[in-house]
Formats: sequence, structure tokens, C-alpha cells
Amino acid sequence: MRNKRSPTYAVVIALTMALLGTACGDQTRDAVEEAMEEVAADAREKLYEEPISFSPKGVDGTAELMPNGDLLIDGKPVPLDDTQQEAALAYREKFLALAVAGILVGQQGAALGGEAAALALSAVFGGEDAEEAERKIEAEAKKIEKAAQALCRNARALEVEQERFAEIVPEFAPYAKEIDIDVDCEDADDD
Repeated sequence: MRNKRSPTYAVVIALTMALLGTACGDQTRDAVEEAMEEVAADAREKLYEEPISFSPKGVDGTAELMPNGDLLIDGKPVPLDDTQQEAALAYREKFLALAVAGILVGQQGAALGGEAAALALSAVFGGEDAEEAERKIEAEAKKIEKAAQALCRNARALEVEQERFAEIVPEFAPYAKEIDIDVDCEDADDD
């Protein structure tokens, strides 16, 4: 025999959970954002403290670019003159700028997802204006778009610096990866 009240109870429980989620939305969102910032800060710190490793397909071995600009290939130091050391540091700086820009875009995207969910719940269960919620989400999305354009500019700068570094330090050339800048980056040129 089927219990006809089960679906009703499920709906009541789901609505109750959604309303509780809306009421706690700001606290939950703040906790999530704080955790995301902590993870991002840790990732940024590790990026600056650890070597950057390169081991592209089709190339035997690994190249590592150390925080001080030293270049190791298969664990052995490559002697660099002052100009080469400067190029190594400039390349590393551009590489890290791109990585940090990527982390920022990821953070903003995750925050937007949380914000969109909270605004949607508020609109549905809290009587908030759905159009206002949509405007807020669109405004946040514009911020992400600007951050993504910065990511594109950083990718282009890295591409130029990588070409320079591979030219000045031929030992690195086999480890240089092609940087495929997507069509989505075309808009970044307009800014």
C-alpha cells in the first residue's frame, strides 16, 4: 500500500530546507568565501615559493624554473649569464601573473555561483524581486568578464616573454609550450 502523504512531506521538508538556506544564506556565503580566499591565498603563496615545472609531451625530461630564476633541466643547473637570469625572472613573473589571474577568475566564478543560488532562493522563497536579483547577477558577471580579459592580456604577455626566454636560453626552448589564446580573448584587445 502506498503512503499518499510521502510526497507532501518531501515537499514540506524541501521548502523548509530552502527557507533555512535563505535565512542562513549570508552566513553560509561568507563562510564559503572565506574558505575560498584561504585556499586561493595558499595557492598563491605556493606558486611564488615553489619551482615551476615544464615537461611537455614529446620531450624527455623536465625543466624547472626556480623562484630565484635558476633553470634546472633534469635536475641539473643550466648556467645563465645576467641577461638570461633576467629573462628567466621576467618569464617567471609573467607566468605567475597569469596563474594568479586564473585563480581570481575561478574565485569570482565560484562566488557568482553562490550569489546566484542565494539570490534565486531569495526571489523564490523570500519574496525578493527576481528582476533585481537578475541585475545583481549580471553586474557580478561583468566583473568576471573584466577579470577574464585581464587573464587574456596576461596570457599574451606570457607568450611574448616565453618566446624571448626561449630565444635567449636555447636550452629552455624544447620545454616552451604553445600558448593557445582562445577566440574569447579577442575582446580583451578592445580594452
